[in-house]
Parts: sequence; C-alpha cells; structure tokens
Amino acid sequence: TTPTNQPTYFPMKLLSAIHEKCNGEQFEDIPELDYYANINLQPCGNKLKIRQGEKIRVCYLIFLMSETLSKQDKERWKDEIMKRLEIEKGYYKSKYKEPVSDLPSDSNQEFAKEMRSIFR
Repeated sequence: TTPTNQPTYFPMKLLSAIHEKCNGEQFEDIPELDYYANINLQPCGNKLKIRQGEKIRVCYLIFLMSETLSKQDKERWKDEIMKRLEIEKGYYKSKYKEPVSDLPSDSNQEFAKEMRSIFR
C-alpha cells in the first residue's frame, strides 16, 4: 500500500503503455511495477536509469507527462523526477522540445509520434 502523503501522479494504465514503448529503449530494463514506483516518486530499490543517448527523448517524455498534471503537482514532480534521473534544469529546458522541433531526427520524430499516440 502507498502511504497517503505520497501522491500517485500517474495511473498504471498510462505508465504501462509508456513502459511498453520505453523499457529497454529510453530506459534500461526495469520491471513494470518498479517503473511505476519510480515515475510516481515512490520508494523503490530498483532505480530508473536513462540509456546512453536517450536523454533528449526522456526530456520530451517528462514534458508530455508533466502536461497531464495539475499546476501544483507539475513543478514538484518535474523537479523531483529530473533530480532522480540526473537531468540538469538547463539541459531539460534546452532539449525537451527537440523531438518536435523544425528539424527533428527520424528517430526523434518517430518517438514523438509514438508518445503522442499514448497521450491522446
């Protein structure tokens, strides 16, 4: 059970769909329940790790996810998840829109399309 002072930011259904696309791709392999705990900022022995070369796409994912949160939760969640994933604020701000920029790489474009289909 989750302590009541620990909010659940995202439902399992959404995180399950993201986990299916991103596990072993943007993130190192992690069991779905550990992914759920990490993203919802709950204690978890298995730490979520970004795979090499995937930081920009993870920034875009953080942006998409934060857009679904209330104003009061958005900044708190974003700050904490970036701290856990070791993403600097300046890096995030300069990179999170890259997959949907004017000239995104094919892989960024494909990732953005897949993520948008999940968040519809």
